[in-house]
Amino acid sequence: MRPLRLGVAQLGPIAHDEDRDSVVDRQLYLLHRAANAGVEFVVFPELAFTTFFPRFLIDKDTELDTWFEKEMPGKETRRLFEHAQKLGIGFSIGFAERIEQAGQVHRYNTSILVSPQGRIVGRYRKVHLPGHTEYESGRPFQHLEKRYFDTGDIGFEVWPFMGARVGMCICNDRRWPETWRVLGLKGAELVTLGYNTPVHYPPVPQHDHLQSFHHLLPMQAGAYQNGTYIAAAAKAGDEEGSVLLGHSCIIAPTGELIAMSHTQGDELIFADCDFDRCQDIKQHLFNFTLHRQPQHYTLIATTPTPEAPPAPLLNTDVPCRHTGNAYRSPQPVPADSPLAADACAVARAHITAWPGYAETPLHSLSGLARRAGLAALWYKDEADRFGLGSFKSLGGAYAVAVNLRQQLEHTLGHEIGIDELANGRYREHTGKITVTCATDGNHGRSVAWGAQRFGCACIIYIHGEVSEGRAAAIRQYGAKVLRVDGNYDESVRQAAQDAKEFNRVVVSDTSYPGYLDIPADVMRGYTVLADEALDQLGTDVPTHVFLQGGVGGFAAAVTARVRDRLADHAVRIVIVEPENAACILDSIAAGRPIAVTGDLETVMAGLSCGEVSLLAFDLLKPLIDDVMTVPDSAAIACMGLLAGGVGGDTPVVAGESAVGGLAGVLIGREQPALAAALALDDASRVLLIGTEGATDPQIYRHLVGQSPEAINQRARESVRQASSVS
Repeated sequence: MRPLRLGVAQLGPIAHDEDRDSVVDRQLYLLHRAANAGVEFVVFPELAFTTFFPRFLIDKDTELDTWFEKEMPGKETRRLFEHAQKLGIGFSIGFAERIEQAGQVHRYNTSILVSPQGRIVGRYRKVHLPGHTEYESGRPFQHLEKRYFDTGDIGFEVWPFMGARVGMCICNDRRWPETWRVLGLKGAELVTLGYNTPVHYPPVPQHDHLQSFHHLLPMQAGAYQNGTYIAAAAKAGDEEGSVLLGHSCIIAPTGELIAMSHTQGDELIFADCDFDRCQDIKQHLFNFTLHRQPQHYTLIATTPTPEAPPAPLLNTDVPCRHTGNAYRSPQPVPADSPLAADACAVARAHITAWPGYAETPLHSLSGLARRAGLAALWYKDEADRFGLGSFKSLGGAYAVAVNLRQQLEHTLGHEIGIDELANGRYREHTGKITVTCATDGNHGRSVAWGAQRFGCACIIYIHGEVSEGRAAAIRQYGAKVLRVDGNYDESVRQAAQDAKEFNRVVVSDTSYPGYLDIPADVMRGYTVLADEALDQLGTDVPTHVFLQGGVGGFAAAVTARVRDRLADHAVRIVIVEPENAACILDSIAAGRPIAVTGDLETVMAGLSCGEVSLLAFDLLKPLIDDVMTVPDSAAIACMGLLAGGVGGDTPVVAGESAVGGLAGVLIGREQPALAAALALDDASRVLLIGTEGATDPQIYRHLVGQSPEAINQRARESVRQASSVS
C-alpha cells in the first residue's frame, strides 16, 4: 500500500478588490481544516490569489502586473507556505507568474507543487490557453487568457512527490486527451488540476447545461485510460457577474468519483487514496508497453513506451524528527557492562542448547536496495523464532530460566542446569513461583512460553490497546492475562505493584530504579540474534544498523554486540521510533531519561512506549549515533513492500513493529537533509532487524491486504523457482 489522504480546497468567489491577505486567510482556514482531518496534500485552484482577471480588459502593463506574482512565495503569500510547513502538509496552487528572462517579460498561468517542508519541487505553466486575444464587444465578460499569458514553455512533467508520481495541468488542459496521455506515458499516478470555469460560454450558449458533464467527462476518461488519480479544485460561485462552476472532485484510477464538493463557496473535500491501485489499470487494462500501437497514430503520439522510472516505494515526504547523539563515545563496551562479551556468550550457549533452537534467516534484499539507492540491504527475519513470531522469545524466556535457576540454587543449596529446568526435574519447586510482566504482546508471550517450558505460573498484564488476538496468543501458553486501563507504562506500574503485594517475580524488559538485574538477563537473551546476524554476514560489514526503539532493551542488546564485534569499523547505529512514542529521541536529546506523555498509541504496537528503560538508556547513550522518528503510514507501507518482494526479493511477512528501521532507511535516503545527517548514500550497506512476523494475523491482513499465509506461500514458491534456476 502507498496511502495518502488527499484534499481539494475549493474557493468561493474572490472579489475584484479583495486583497491577497484576505484570500490567504481563507486558504489558511481550509488548510487547518485539512490538518484536522488528517489530510496530507491539498490542491488549490487556478489563479487562487486573485479574481479571474482575464474577464476584464486591461490595457496598461503597470495595472496588469498587479495581478501577477513576481516571486513565489512573496510577501503576501509566504504565510501559506509557512503554515503548511508547520502542519506538515504538501500542496499545489495556481497563480499568475511574471518573470524576466534575457531582458524580456513573460507572463504565465502557473501551478506549483510544494512539499511538506515548504520547498517548491515542481512547476507547470498552462499549455492550452483558451479564450481570445482581442476585446470582443457584446460579451457579458471577456476571456482574455491569450492576451495576458504566454503559452507554457515547460510542457507536461511528472515529479516523485509524497509517495507517488505527480503531474499538473490547469483548467482547459483537462479537455485535451493529449494532456492525460503524455502524463500517463510519464507514469503519473496523481494529476492536480485547478480551474476557473464559467457556467455560461458565450460562443456556444447551447452547451451551458452540459458544463458539469463536459467538466467531468474528460477527467474521468483520463483517469481511467491512464491509471491515475485526479484532484480538481474549483474557484466557484458568482464572481464579478460570472458564475463559475463548482464540482471540485477527486477521481480514482478507475474513473470513479470518490469525493465531490456540494457548495459554491469555500469548501474542503478529501479522500483516502492508495497509489498502488493505479497499477490495476496500468498493468492490466491500459498496459502501454504491451498494447499500445503508436505506429498507427503517429499524428498524435511519438513516445511508444512510458518514460517513467519505477514509482516511489512509499511517501517519504513526511515529517520526521532527528537528533544526533552528542554523547557518543568511541570507547568499546566496558568489561563490567551487563552486555559484555562474556555474559552474552553465556546466554548464547544456553539458548542455542534449547530444544527447537535454529538460526533465523538473514535476507539480502537486493531488489529493494537497488530501488532505494543503497549498496546493500540485509533483513534479519525473527518471524519464526521458536514458533513465537518474534525475537522476544530470546529475552523473556531466558530471563525466566535464569531467575528460576537462581531461586532453586538458593533454596536447594546446589547448582542447577538450565537443561534440568527444561526437563521438568524441579517442577515441584518451580510450580510455586509466579512470574509476571506487562506487555504490548510479544514480550508477554515470551515470558508465558518460558514459564510453561520451565514449569512456573505466569500472570501477564496488557493495556487497553493490545488486541485480543495478541492476548489469546499469550493465553495459549497457560498464562493468566489481565487487561489494565491506560497505556503500556501504566500496565508496567500495575504489574510491579501487584507483584510486590502478591510475591510475584517481575520479568520485565524495561528497568527502573532498583530493578536492573532481570532486564539485563532479558537483553542478554536478545544478543543471540545480533551474534547470529553478524556471523551470517561474514566478511560483509554494514555501514549502518537501523534498529527499532521501544523501551530500548532490544536496541541496546544489538548495539552492544555490533560495537564489540565491529570495533574496528565505522558503523553508524540509528534508533527509529514512532513519532508519538519517541522516548529515546527525547532522552538522548536531553542527555537523561525523559518520559513521553499523552497519546502514545501507534500502529507499531510493540514500540508504544513512553519511558525508556534506565539500564538500556545508560547502555545506548555512549554507543548510538542517531535517533529519528517515522509516521505510522511509513510502517504500513513498508509491510507492504516486504510482502510484495521488491525487484525480485523473496516476499517477507513483517509485523507492524518490525519495519520501523526499514521506514527510517527509506525516508532517510530520500530526504536530502536527513540523508546528509545520517551519511546515507548509494554506497551505504544497511543491516535491519525484523523483530516480528504477523503476531496478530487479523491486524496484519487488515494493514497489508493479504494474509500472512498467502505471502509465505509466495515466498516458498519464490525460493523453489530460484533453486530450480540455479
